[in-house]
Amino acid sequence: MKTASINREHICDFVGQIDPLLRLHYAEIIGRDASEVEPDWDQYLALEQAKTFVAHVARGAHDQIVAYAGFFIVPDFHRRGRRIAQNDVFFVHPKNRDGALGPRLIGWCEKDMQQRGADEIIWSARAGTVLEKMLPVIGYENKERPWSKTLKE
Repeated sequence: MKTASINREHICDFVGQIDPLLRLHYAEIIGRDASEVEPDWDQYLALEQAKTFVAHVARGAHDQIVAYAGFFIVPDFHRRGRRIAQNDVFFVHPKNRDGALGPRLIGWCEKDMQQRGADEIIWSARAGTVLEKMLPVIGYENKERPWSKTLKE
C-alpha cells in the first residue's frame, strides 16, 4: 500500500473530489444518512483567501483523498498578540486508521500551524472517537468540554 502524502491544498483543488469522504465522515458522526451535508464552499473559499482557513489533505493510491483536516486561524481575543488554530474538521478513512496516518496528519498540522504563527492548537473531538483517545497520548490537555444543542431543525 502506498504511503499517503500529506499537503496543504487549496479548496478549489479538492472540492470536486472530497464529497464521498465528507459523506462517510458525517454519516459516522451523526449516525445516519448524511445526504443533507452541504458545506458552504463559498464561505470556506473566502476564509481561505483571507488566510484564516487552511486545509490539509492526505492522498493515497491513485491520488484519492484518504484523510483531511481543516483549521481556522484566528486571534486569541483573550490574550492579545496570540493566535489560535481551531480545528474545524479531521477525518481519516476507516481503511487507513490501522497505520500511522492519523498521527502523521496531526504532526503535519502542528508544524504548519506553527509556521503560520499559531501559538496554540485547539482540537474538536467527538466523545468516544479514536481522535479523542489519541490526543492526550500525544500531549494535548482537555481544557474545556463543548456542549451542543440543536436550536432549529
